[in-house]
This record gives sequence, C-alpha cells and structure tokens, in this order.
Amino acid sequence: MATVCVQQLLKTLFGTNLASQFDGFSSNPSKSQGRAQRLGSSSMRPGLYHYCFMAPYTHFTQALADASLRNMVQAEQEHDTSGWFDVLQKVSTQLKTNLTSVTKNRADKNAIHNHIRLFEPLVIKALKQYTTTTSVQLQRQVLDLLAQLVQLRVNYCLLDSDQVFIGFVLKQFEYIEVGQFRESEAIIPNIFFFLVLLSYERYHSKQIIGIPKIIQLCDGIMASGRKAVTHAIPALQPIVHDLFVLRGTNKADAGKELETQKEVVVSMLLRLIQYHQVLEMFILVLQQCHKENEDKWKRLSRQVADIILPMLAKQQMHIDSHEALGVLNTVFEILAPSSLRPVDMLLRSMFVTPSTMAAVSTVQLWISGILAILRVLISQSTEDIVLSRIQELSFSPFLISCQVINRLRDGDSTSTPEEHSEGKQMKHLPEETFSRFLLQLVGILLEDIVTKQPKVEMSEQQHTFYCQELGTLLMCLIHIFKSGMFRRITAAATRLFTSDGCEGSFYSLEGLNGRVRSMVPTHPALVLLWCQILLLVNHTDHRWWAEVQQTPKRHSLSCTKSLSPQITGEEEESDSAAQLGMCNREVVRRGALILFCDYVVSLEPPARGGDRGRVEGAVWSLCPPCLHSLETENQKYCLIIHRDVALSWHLIHEQIPLSLDLQAGLDCCCLALQLPGLWSVISSTEFVTHACSLIHCVRFLLEAIAVQPGDQLLSPESRTTTLRTVREEEVDSDTQNPKYITTACEMVAEMVESLQSVLALGHQRNSSVPAFLTAVLKNIVVSLARLPLVNSYTRVPPLVWKLGWSPQPGGDFGTVFPEIPVEFLQEKEVFKEFIYRINTLGTPRLALRAQTAGEAQIAGETQAPGLGSSHLMSERLGVTMTDTSVETLGGVCRASCSGEELWMGVRCRACWQPG
Repeated sequence: MATVCVQQLLKTLFGTNLASQFDGFSSNPSKSQGRAQRLGSSSMRPGLYHYCFMAPYTHFTQALADASLRNMVQAEQEHDTSGWFDVLQKVSTQLKTNLTSVTKNRADKNAIHNHIRLFEPLVIKALKQYTTTTSVQLQRQVLDLLAQLVQLRVNYCLLDSDQVFIGFVLKQFEYIEVGQFRESEAIIPNIFFFLVLLSYERYHSKQIIGIPKIIQLCDGIMASGRKAVTHAIPALQPIVHDLFVLRGTNKADAGKELETQKEVVVSMLLRLIQYHQVLEMFILVLQQCHKENEDKWKRLSRQVADIILPMLAKQQMHIDSHEALGVLNTVFEILAPSSLRPVDMLLRSMFVTPSTMAAVSTVQLWISGILAILRVLISQSTEDIVLSRIQELSFSPFLISCQVINRLRDGDSTSTPEEHSEGKQMKHLPEETFSRFLLQLVGILLEDIVTKQPKVEMSEQQHTFYCQELGTLLMCLIHIFKSGMFRRITAAATRLFTSDGCEGSFYSLEGLNGRVRSMVPTHPALVLLWCQILLLVNHTDHRWWAEVQQTPKRHSLSCTKSLSPQITGEEEESDSAAQLGMCNREVVRRGALILFCDYVVSLEPPARGGDRGRVEGAVWSLCPPCLHSLETENQKYCLIIHRDVALSWHLIHEQIPLSLDLQAGLDCCCLALQLPGLWSVISSTEFVTHACSLIHCVRFLLEAIAVQPGDQLLSPESRTTTLRTVREEEVDSDTQNPKYITTACEMVAEMVESLQSVLALGHQRNSSVPAFLTAVLKNIVVSLARLPLVNSYTRVPPLVWKLGWSPQPGGDFGTVFPEIPVEFLQEKEVFKEFIYRINTLGTPRLALRAQTAGEAQIAGETQAPGLGSSHLMSERLGVTMTDTSVETLGGVCRASCSGEELWMGVRCRACWQPG
C-alpha cells in the first residue's frame, strides 16, 4: 500500500495525475459529441424515433463513410485505438510537457531533486522486498513505482548500481516459461513496460537492456506454450507501441537495426493474428507504415489480407465478441484498397459453410467473418462489380438451404448429391443469390436466439453476441435497401419476401415473422429493426402490423386488455421479468406505430393507385392513440390523413372511446329504450334487424367490460345447454328462423342469466364491472329481454330444456313458446327460476300497452291452465308473485298504474284479480 501511495504522491507533485490532464483532454471535443450535435440539430427534444431509428442508422452510415476509400485520411485522423498502450502515449507526452514546464530553471530542478530524495529509503526497501516476497501484487506495485521514477528522469543506475534487481527480474522469466511462476499473467504487462523504459537508460555508456533482448524474452514466452492472450500478447503491446510510435517518430532512432526489429515484431504478430488484441496492434502498425512508407503499407496490407481472409473462411479467427468484430472492421478499413481487390477473394471467404453448426461458437465465428466481409463489400465496392463476380463464380442460393442447415446442425459435414443438383438445375440471378444468402443468415440467427436457452445451451455472453450479430446484419440490410446503391439486390429481396420459400428449402417470411414475434417481450430493438426491413420492401400485411402494434381486434374497451401484455400462468415469470416484458412490448408498440407513420409520410401524396391502397391499409392497421403522440412522424401522418376526406373520416371513426364516452352512450341507450314510441318501433317486425344489431352491440360491450381474457360470460355448462336448445328449435320448428334471430335470442338469454352473477352488485364476478355501469347495463338487459322478439324465449329457464320439454315455437318471429306445463313447474329449481324471470322481465304485452296507450284497465286476458296449482306452489315454496308474474299466468290488473311504474315491473297486489 505504501508503494501505491508514493506513486500517487509523485504523480500529484509533478502534475502527471489525471486531474492535471483534464483540461488537455477536454479541450478537444469528442467525436461522439460532435456526431450527436449533427444528429440533434432540431430544437425539439429527441424522441423514440431519434433514438431507435435515426441515430443508429446515422452512426452506421457515418462509420461506413469513414471506412470508404474516399474518406481514408479522415478516418485516420479520427481513429482512436482505445488500447491501453495508446493511453500510455498520451500520458507520456503529457508528462514530458509538464516536466519541461517545471524544470525551466536550476532552482526548480533542485527542488525536484529534494522531493525525490525524500522517497529514497522507501524505494530501496521496495527493491529489497521485490526480491524476497512471493506476492505478485506487491511486485506489480514496485515495478509501477520504478517505472514512474524512470519517467521522472530519475537515474535508475543509482538505485540499482550492481544491477541486482534487473538480474532478478530477468531470472523470473525462466520460471514463467516453465509454468512455475504463480499468477504470472498478472505481472507480465508490468515487467515488459518497465523493461521498455529501461531500454532508454545507460550504465557507463552501456545500455542496461536493449530491445533485441526484450524481443527475445517475448519470443521465449511465445515458444513456451503459455496462453497467448494472457502472456505473449500483453508482452508484445508495450514493445509494439515503443517501436512503431515512440522510436518510429524519432528520426535519430531510425536505421536498419530499427527496421529489422520492426520486421521481427511484425512476424511475431502475424503468428498470433487470429486474436483480436493482435489485430488491434496491427491497426497501429498499419497506420504508422502508411505515414512512413506507402509501398511498405501496401505490402503489409496484402500480407495481412492474404492471411486473414482464408482464416475467416475456416472460422479460425477468434472473433467471438462485438468488440473483436469492431476491431476486425477497423483492420479492413486501414488496409490498402489494393489488398482487397479483386472482390473474388472476399466473396470466396464469404460464401462458405462451416464444417458444423452443432456448436454455437463455430456458428458465431462463421457469421462474424461474413459480417466483416459484407461491411467491406457495401462500403468499398459497387453493386455491379459484386453481382458480376457472383455470377462468374457460380454461387448457388442453395449453399445454405434449410436442408443444409439441418444437416450441419446434426454434425454431418458431408454434402448429399441432391444438394449439388438442386443448385445446378436452374440458373439463378446473382442478386437473388446474394439476397437469399443474407436472409438465410437472418433465419439462422433468429432460430438460435429463440430456441437456444441461455445458461443451458449457450452462455449469456454468447447469447448477447448472437443478438449483436443479428442487429449488425439487420442494419446492413437496412442500409442496402435504403441507400439506393443496391437497387437490384433490393428488388430481388422484395420478390423473395413474397415467395413461398421454394417448398421448404428456405426460411419463409411467415416463419421469420413468427420468430421475431416471440422476441417482442425480450428484444425490442431487434424487432424494430426487422419492422424497418419489412417496410423497406413494402410488406404491409395487416395481420403482422396489427400484432406488433397491438391493435385491438375489435374497437371497444377491450383495447385496454389488448394493449397490456397478458402473462399466462404457464410462464410464471417473476415480477421484474414481467415488468421488463411490459416495457419492451410498449417500446415495440410505439416504435412500430412511428415506423408505420413514417412509411405513410413517405408515400405522400396518397392519391395515386397503389400508394393510396397502402395508405388505406396503414389507416386500417394503425391504432388511434398514435394521434396523441408527440413524435414528429405521427404528427406528419395525421396531417397527411386529414388532407384526404375519406381517410380522415375513417381514422376519426376508428378512435377508441373514452370511459366517459362509454358511460354517456350506455345512459342514452337506457333512456331510449324507455321511450314508448321508440320501444314500439324496435319491437315491430320491420325493425327486427335493428333490434338484433342492438342486442349484438350490448352483448359485445358487456363481454368487453366484464369478461377477463381466457374467461367466458357464462359457465361452459350453461353455455352448452343454451346452444343445444337453439339447435333443437331450428330442427323442430316448421318455420326456419334466420340465423341472426336465433343468435339474438341466445345472446339475450345469456345476458339474462348473467344478471344474477356478472351484473349483481357484491357478486364475485361483478368485481371487474365499474359500479356506475352495473345498474345501467342491468336496465338495458332487462329492457332488451322484454322485446317481443326474445321475451318468450328468455322467460324459459334453461333447466326446462334439460328436462325434455320441446314445444313448437310460433308468433311473428317464430320465437314465441307456449306456457310451461305444470309438471315442469313442480320442480322447485325450475319454479324458482321461472318466478325470477317473470318478476324481472314481465311480458311485452303489458309493457307495450301501458307505454303506448297508458290504459288504466287491461282486460280480455284469459287464465292459463294450471294457475291455481302454480299459485299454491308459490305459497308453499315461499315465492312472492308480483302482479307482472300473475298477469303472465292469466290474471288481470285493474289498477291505474302509471307507465313508468308498469315499465319497471311494479304492481299493486291488492288490485289483482283472476281473469
């Protein structure tokens, strides 16, 4: 701990700490900040469209522009290797500047010497501890302290005059090479950085250690068989930085010896080129070569390309992370353009299949190589050149057909004769081959992401890299379709999206959409990228867009259930996972709405044939809440739609009503059904279809409000009984009723049965119905049940049908049933239900007469057979019979009851007399 404190104190005293370098770093605005300013030129706060679509695509196109040959110089100026040895260069430069400013006069130098001498006892003790301790952590701290002192121009020879310390350090390499040094990978970078600094020191005009010796030590570690990532590569990093940056820029160091040392190091790097850390060092090497000697840069570029491309085709490059793929892309950008020509070598490394697809790591390495080459093709080549070479090389779209993929996933690397003959039977257009190859890659990635379980069939890091590879591939496809530079490929992809997949040889669009649909709760960004691609190829299928936009299938209050993700009991997700899924679904919903709005805006003006059809389809698919969005694309969409009278009417009338609108509409319906004139009109035979439509609407609203997803308005037993009853009516009746009449009777019967559960305050099933709507809905159901069309049918208890009663219906509508025989009413449950329905629903004759004429006396009714026995049974069972039920059984009411009281089923029992 003391050595760390001394090192930090020295940095503070001599102004080499990060705090003193803050102004220097902050004075240069970062590239990302500048790009962000170029992206966010609008004064409006960026929204979802900016962050999900505009910003990623702009960054991608700018990266491709930097990779193009025309912008090579600009790319070199803006490139930052971001390696730790590059940071060392910045620190070293800053250190030299600070020391120059501090040591301007002799007085300052003396003060520095005095400061350093204060730490001399501690430094000497640290050197002794290094040779006696077995703690690697302490040895690292001592090496860092010595490196700090050497950078401060302290004469190392005064600290280690007998060179005992440096001899001990060199002795450690013997143990490292044979694997007898514990945690050697932790100390390797510190040792080589310290040795590189000592290569500038001299003892009696003699170099303490030279670069050739350091290279020899590094070569020994490589030959020892130790892991390259942990030993050889960290040892090479300070050497490469010193040779190609520090000594390369110093003209005094230039010479044949330095060039020889560089060539040796380059050969060592080429032996380890499969690692992305080495590729990162090659970026630095190539940049320096380009600055010093263009011919040398071209030769080295060709040498690197000739090694990398075959290794990519054989999945030998260790590109197993997004960071590694980014480094490989940068290497291709830095290579001389001539080293990547002709494109045949790129295409031969791209259009290959792996030896097996059974292992996730192999598939990822294969796709990484394809993505890197694809980026080179779309940034440095033209469509005509690429397609002409594909045709000349005779690549087949069946190279990675579904049959080949399944065979490789089973671990079988031997191709069948059918696969060879399948591709040779007909000539395929090169653009179709190219498009089909990329779409098959999309299918492979989607299938592995969806079907392979993280932490079971692959690690989380592999799953993440799969998603990053898919995102990169989709972004490349978006650029190909959107840039306008690949028109033939875009047209071919559009045709392939609408084809049938050659009878299972390739992934179909429906299958790909199904995979993407299952990723909505987990990968919203990838889903939105896929949505972009579908719109770029003009895929506006209503079913797909209604699902991703979560558009309600029926425009009612059920939209609130449709817009909220429903989590089934089988999934049993945790609360955090469920909340994340809901958030992701909402991101997809809003993003899809914005995309579709942007698509409609791009079709302006919408008055021309095919474009107008697509706009109408967009209006059909879009959900009206997008009207309330602050996104610019949504507002542009609304402006375009409102310019067209027909489309504007369509959109406005597709809006989902608010809760206040629903309450007002139901109140109006309830009051309208209580108006005598209107009620008599609806009851007439001329308006029977209107009555059926009203019944359908009320039933639909009741189900939307009260029925939860996966539930039903009635229990399955009751529902089955009612449906069977309707079927029996249609068979036995001489008059075949229209289907809409039969359906209306069934719906009202179900709603009447729900009066005792769903619409009963305090009942368990009434909990989902707002209290202020329960009474209104109940009155509406009762009013509808009193219509002559359905009244007779709804007054019959469902249990009667189970007991075998099969009467002959009659009446104007063929739905009027005779009175229930006494033998059925003797059943206690039947009689109770019958009395309840009579008390609740009444008869249409009394209601109609009282409302139309307001008569004080109703006469002419005849007593039905069995009245006395029914009345006696009611007294025996304790059932109260109101005047409405008595009138139905054959009695008459001689009281002067008002129409309103009569409508609500209120009678005075004293005025009732048998007929």
